Amino acid sequence: MKKRELIIVLCLLVIGAGFYFYQKSTKREELVVYHHKKVIAHIDLSKNARYAYQGDVGTFHLEVKDGRARAYDVDCPNQICVHTGWIKRDDGKSIVCAPNGISVSFETV
Repeated sequence: MKKRELIIVLCLLVIGAGFYFYQKSTKREELVVYHHKKVIAHIDLSKNARYAYQGDVGTFHLEVKDGRARAYDVDCPNQICVHTGWIKRDDGKSIVCAPNGISVSFETV
């Protein structure tokens, strides 16, 4: 490999690495709330807060704290969403309240 070709390859590697780290730094995690597959909210994980959403059979309450989320005090018959407990961005879980048609999941944007 000639010196000129080596310089070109190294420049391409540096440009590629810069692009990779730029993309990685601009992406962020957020919590997305859906009602029947339609996005109804994007939630910033850096803020601790409580939210209420109207579902098909009642109110769905969501708490965000320390980058985690949980359903609480939900109007639905079986309470499976409440028993899911806290979910974190790296555990691959989501919250689903089928009677209300609401789901909550972590997404990279």
